[in-house]
Amino acid sequence: MLLQFKLENFMSFKDEAKISMIATNIHEHEDSLIEIGGNKVLPIATIFGANASGKSNVFRAFLAMMGEVILRFDKNETHKLIRPYAFCNHANEKATEFEVCIQIEGKEYRYGFARDEKYVYEEWLYEKKFSKRAMKEKCVFYRECAGTKKNTLHSEANKQEKKEIEFISSMTNNDELILQNLGKRAISKYACVYQWFCTTAKVADFSDDYDEFVNREHAAKYIYKEKALQKAVLNILHKIDKAIQDIKVEKEKDYELNDIYEVYFLHECEKSDAIWLSLNQESSGTKKMFSLAVRMLESLIAGKVLFMDELDAKLHPLVLRYILRMYSDKELNVGQGQLIFSSHNLICLDSSDLRRDEIWFVEKKNQESSLYSLYDFKEEEGSIRSDLSFGKHYLSGRFGAIPFQD
Repeated sequence: MLLQFKLENFMSFKDEAKISMIATNIHEHEDSLIEIGGNKVLPIATIFGANASGKSNVFRAFLAMMGEVILRFDKNETHKLIRPYAFCNHANEKATEFEVCIQIEGKEYRYGFARDEKYVYEEWLYEKKFSKRAMKEKCVFYRECAGTKKNTLHSEANKQEKKEIEFISSMTNNDELILQNLGKRAISKYACVYQWFCTTAKVADFSDDYDEFVNREHAAKYIYKEKALQKAVLNILHKIDKAIQDIKVEKEKDYELNDIYEVYFLHECEKSDAIWLSLNQESSGTKKMFSLAVRMLESLIAGKVLFMDELDAKLHPLVLRYILRMYSDKELNVGQGQLIFSSHNLICLDSSDLRRDEIWFVEKKNQESSLYSLYDFKEEEGSIRSDLSFGKHYLSGRFGAIPFQD
């Protein structure tokens, strides 16, 4: 479960920016909140902002952090995912920094690192009990290094864990992360943080044709193996197209004799027998909804955190609202999944769908992006009221983060 994500010196973000999934003390849609360890966590966060404001950079930042933790890079190439603030000649002199706070089995882990394209300069992992009461953090490890110099390591872990961390540190180069090597060795209990990046966090961009194609391939293969999910996917697709009566996935061979997974939908016809159509024959909206439905069900059932840039692309506004309500419904969100997405569609910028602390804005001024919550937005008369028409006031420029003002 994601509690917070923080970034600094990345693309259009020069200064620190963070998005929090910890619920504030407002009383809107309290029945949708995820309750664990006495804390209340948000199932949804949505990001609005003008074109080129930096919304997508929030998702690119998390993808970059994931990539650095999970991927093995060739010794001869730079870490191309690390892209410092773009609008300053001196930005390359400062490291890019990422940090997450996550909850795993009753523990809160705060993990982050600061690095540039060549070296890691700092890396840290802290642990505490996930409780509503203030709890003291334990330093699992804090690593500091500068360029090619030797690491300095501090750890408050128990004797056995500390020995493992020190061994991993001694084997970790200054262009690598301790967490990656800790996770791949899989002896320490703190490998669970590495596994969270590998299995729980997912990033998708359905506005990108190639990314959408990759997600369709994943979805077809996944429900071929998990046949019990086919009915759940069918139920979602039937919501948006009543003519779709059934779904099947068949394993076939391509021209190079590789396994491929082809998806077919049974369509009800008024004047003829029902016919099967391949996924390639369906509309772009149906194609997207098929792959999105599988990603969502993974998230809702298994508690995955799904990052979705441009979620509303190719989707009807009411379909978007339906997706939000799936995450807000505890009977459907049985795994306590979370959805973080960007959108331009104002149907979901509404108090009937979202809490104020679930609504975030990205605004760019003087080529610098900033990220802030509607809950934190203050005016002279005080906080923004929950009964306002958020969309109407957003378009009027009251909250900022718009391309221009009439």
